[in-house]
Amino acid sequence: MLPGVQSQLIVTLNATSLKEQCGVLAGKRNENEFCIEHFMPVRNYARSNHSFIIHEKEIETAMESVKKDNVFCGIFHTHYSDIRLSFADRLNVLVTMHLWLIGLKGTRRICSYLNINGKIKKLII
Repeated sequence: MLPGVQSQLIVTLNATSLKEQCGVLAGKRNENEFCIEHFMPVRNYARSNHSFIIHEKEIETAMESVKKDNVFCGIFHTHYSDIRLSFADRLNVLVTMHLWLIGLKGTRRICSYLNINGKIKKLII
């Protein structure tokens, strides 16, 4: 992850929004290795403060703003009390091949998760 991206994620973790915040991660990918070069915050359409919904159009618009040689790598979103995957997060990780970063609001803690051969693996970032 590029330092500028990590700084953006930390700023997002310390924002005062009551809703979970989320964004799109883009960069380079080789199998299960990622180099995250861009973080683009996107709107959370969920009505609940403890969930998130990103419309596909938001991902498309975010991806249009990055270099052509970058690919969609995954999703970042925040949690308020626990950095572990929620049940909904687990389901989403298992049905996608994308990186999932979860950050704990008010801290600098970020965990990453990926579906590798049908199993959820926690990755070092």
